This record gives sequence, C-alpha cells and structure tokens, in this order.
Amino acid sequence: MYSWDAPKESTRSDVLANLDAREFERRAMREIQGAEDRLAGATDAAARVDALVSLSDAAQLTGDVTRAHRSAIEAVAVAKEVGDPHVVLTAHMSEATYAMRSGDLDEARSVLSSAVTSAEDIAEPSLSSIAQTQLAMCDLASGDPGAGLALLDQAFATARQHRLTVSKSYALAAVGCAYLLTQATGTLSVLNRAQLLHERTADLHALGRTYNNIGVLYYGDGRFIDAIPYFERALDLLVGVGDIVTLLNAFNNMVRAHELCYLERSGQFRDTMEAFAQVLRDPRLPRFGDLTALSRPARKAQEQEPTFETDLFVADPIVLLPIPLPTHSDVPAEPS
Repeated sequence: MYSWDAPKESTRSDVLANLDAREFERRAMREIQGAEDRLAGATDAAARVDALVSLSDAAQLTGDVTRAHRSAIEAVAVAKEVGDPHVVLTAHMSEATYAMRSGDLDEARSVLSSAVTSAEDIAEPSLSSIAQTQLAMCDLASGDPGAGLALLDQAFATARQHRLTVSKSYALAAVGCAYLLTQATGTLSVLNRAQLLHERTADLHALGRTYNNIGVLYYGDGRFIDAIPYFERALDLLVGVGDIVTLLNAFNNMVRAHELCYLERSGQFRDTMEAFAQVLRDPRLPRFGDLTALSRPARKAQEQEPTFETDLFVADPIVLLPIPLPTHSDVPAEPS
C-alpha cells in the first residue's frame, strides 16, 4: 500500500510573493523566440509542424492568444500537406489545447471528437487516451461531470491496457478534478495517485497543477494551513514551467488561503498577482476564460467574468485541470 506525505511547511511564501514578473516575462519570451528559431530552421514539412506546435504551446503559456491560434491553425494546414495521419493528429491536438486555453468550448469539442476517432483509426492509444481526457475536461467545464467521468473511464482503461504511464496520470488527475468539483469522497486518494505518477514521469507541469488541486481540497475542508504548503509547491513548479495564465490562477489560491491565515502576506500575493497580469500578451484575456481553470464547485457564466484589463479580482479557490501537450512523450511502462 502506498503512503503519501504532504509537502513540509516552509518559508517559500515570502519568496514566491516577491517574484519578478518582468523577468518571468523575458524568460517566457525567450521560449517563444526559441520556437520561432526552430521554425525558421525547419528543413521539411514534418519539422515545420513540430516547430509550429511548439510555438503554439509557448504562446499559450504567455497568454498570447493571437499567436497561439495562428500557429495552431498553420500547424494543421502544414500537417495535411505532409499526409501522415500521425502528424495531422498531433497538430489537431495542439489546436484543441489552444481552444481549451482560450475558452472556446465548442471548437474544443469538435476538434477533440474528431481526434478521438482519428486516434482509434490509426491505433494510436496514447493520443486516443489524451484526447478522451481533454474531451472529458470539456464536460467538466460545461458542468457535466457524469459524462466527463464516463470518458475518463475509457481514457484510463486505454492507458492502462497499453501501460502508458503519462496518459494514465492525466486521466487520474482529471478524475480527481471531477471528484473535487462535485465534492465526492475519495478525492484525495485519486489525486495522490496522480501525484505519484506525475513524479514517476518527471512531469512538473502536471505535478504543479495536481499539487494545487490537493491544496484546493484542503481549503474546501477548512484546513487552510494544510493547503498553503501545497499551493507553495504548485507555484514553485509552475514558475519553472513558465505558464503565466496558470500562475495567475495559482496566485489567486494563495491570496485566498493567506487571507484566512496571514492577512499581511495576502496583500503581497495580491500585488504580485496584479504584476503578472500586466505581462500577459493579451490584456483582454478573460479572467477565467481558460477552460482548464475552474471555480469550485461550479464554473460561473463567462459573460459575468471581468477581464484583467478592467477589474482584477480574487475568486474562490480554482481547480486546475490537466492539460497534456501533444509534444509529451509516452512510452509503455509497468503498471502501478
């Protein structure tokens, strides 16, 4: 039987509350520049697709919606020229991830439904499981956890059958989110198991989001002191990944937890949160437009959400759904 230990309490809050948003922006832009350089040096269509997918992924992390969309659409167009169904599917997965990050539920559903069918047709179990997981996240975002859990059962079964640890970890993390959003029993056990698999595959982005969700769970139970170390660890990992949009949601949770425990420090986090909001490439990005960041227990209507440009406010703790990128590799491993 496995046992999991919570992160130890630390002094990380003071450090995290004073992060330099502008330095973070410069580092994120270097990631975009690196992707653009790979695109310029691509020698064939397949390499061009890979570079465009990387560029779309990097742009999403900085909230550059326009560039992310343009790169994702171009990747699909170039992939179709290549004629390789695996390459086309990878490009479509990037397009779907963009749609989810930009809050376009209808587009995400359409692309992912086609992706699930395509992955099954070409016997690509990893992408099939990932596509099913992302499609389930659309159900969670629209307030239908029942349908989402049915899809996640399929995604987990596919990953388990083919011994795909990365795909299995995302399906488990999403199940944990569904339980968390519906306040079901057994949530911590599922999230802990997902945490273990993220650690095994060294997937820091997914691990940061799962740490955040464990913190949300403790927060919802009124255990605010226990939640803070998880939020700290989540921020530590997400800072390293370079996801500004997700960081803002994680900062939101730190503000909420500190308001109930350490009021003075909560003001520091609020100031840092606002500084990071200023470096978003698209200041019109809706506060909760990202479908992978959901308020608990239910997502509020999009039109009722203010934007960073007009009114930055702090919401109830936010659940971060897993967002596997198409560039993630998944190889068979022994089942846990």
